[in-house]
Amino acid sequence: GKRATKKKLHISPSLFFLFAYYDQRRGGETQPRNLPPPSPRKMPQQQPGASAHVLDSVPLFVVILGAAHVLALVFWIYKLASQKQPTRSKTH
Repeated sequence: GKRATKKKLHISPSLFFLFAYYDQRRGGETQPRNLPPPSPRKMPQQQPGASAHVLDSVPLFVVILGAAHVLALVFWIYKLASQKQPTRSKTH
C-alpha cells in the first residue's frame, strides 16, 4: 500500500531568526528545552532608551521594504507585458 509521508516545513535561517525575535518579544521561549539558559554574566545588560525603539521597528521596516520591492517588480513586469510592440516589416 501507499505510505503517507509527513512533509516537514522548511524555514530559511533568516526567517527562523525573525520568528525567534518576535517570539522573544512576546515573552516566548526561544531556547531549546534541553539546553541550560545562558548565564546572566555573559549577556550585557540592555539599557532601555531610544535605541530600543529603533530596534523594535527594524523588522517592520524590513517587511515594508520587501513589500515595496515586490510591488515594484510586479509593476515592472506589467509595464513590460503591456508595452506596444513595434510593427516589423520585412524588407529585402
